[in-house]
Formats: sequence, structure tokens, C-alpha cells
Amino acid sequence: MNNPWPALIVAAVLVVFGASFMVSHFRSWRRQLGRPNLDDNERAYLEKRYRRRMRTSAAIIILGILIGGGDLVLPRLKNQPLIFTFYVIGLLVLTGWVMLQGFGDLWSTATYTDAELARIRNQRRELERQLVEFKHRNLGDRDFDSATDS
Repeated sequence: MNNPWPALIVAAVLVVFGASFMVSHFRSWRRQLGRPNLDDNERAYLEKRYRRRMRTSAAIIILGILIGGGDLVLPRLKNQPLIFTFYVIGLLVLTGWVMLQGFGDLWSTATYTDAELARIRNQRRELERQLVEFKHRNLGDRDFDSATDS
């Protein structure tokens, strides 16, 4: 009893998800490129992220095609266990690669975010230092904050 519908449904879902991810990544990439205050470091990060996510989305589409196509073709190759073995190994390797890309994207995003937060904290400390210096230089030792409290 060979029912192709479950594999075809899974295949269709994977292809639709992969294609919708690609469209979403493309739109996001175009929107981010239009930002006027994008520096070279951020642009390089966003470009790498875009390429990585497009590769992952394409691999999801390929997985969908392989699952759907394999379920239609492999039953006709019952006497070819080697082909079936390579097919399953290929699916597993491609699935593992998609998972590794996902973990890589997570790691890359976390690393970039941590670096940006550290940069922002340093910039804030520098601005606070400049503010204190400005107050002492222009206002002398007068403390206007405590004078307004009375």
C-alpha cells in the first residue's frame, strides 16, 4: 500500500515555506539597503546574513522537491537498494546542512548583536564622560540640579 499524499503534502509545505522565506529575505534585504545610515560593517553583516538565509531557503525547497519526487520515483526502483540508500543519505545530509545553517545564523546574529551592544555601551560611556566634562567646564562647580530641588 503506497500512499504518496503524505510525502507530497510535506513536499508542498517545504517548497511553499522555502519560497516564502526567500521572498521575505529578499524584501528585507532591499529595505535594509535603503537605510541612509548603514555603515560598511553593518552592510557586510547584512549581506552575509542575506546570502546565508537564501542558501538555507533554497535548500529547504530542494528538500521539498526531493521528498516529493523521491516518493513518486523510488517505488519504481524496488530492485535498486543502492539508489534508495544514496537518496536517504542525501536527504539526511541536506537536512543536517539546513540545521547547521540555522545554528550558524543564530550564532552569527548573537555574535553581531553582542558586538553592537558593546559598541553602543562604549559610545554611551564616552558621551556621558563628555557631558560631565562639558558641565564642569561651562558651569564651573555650581550644582544646578540640587539648587532646583529646594
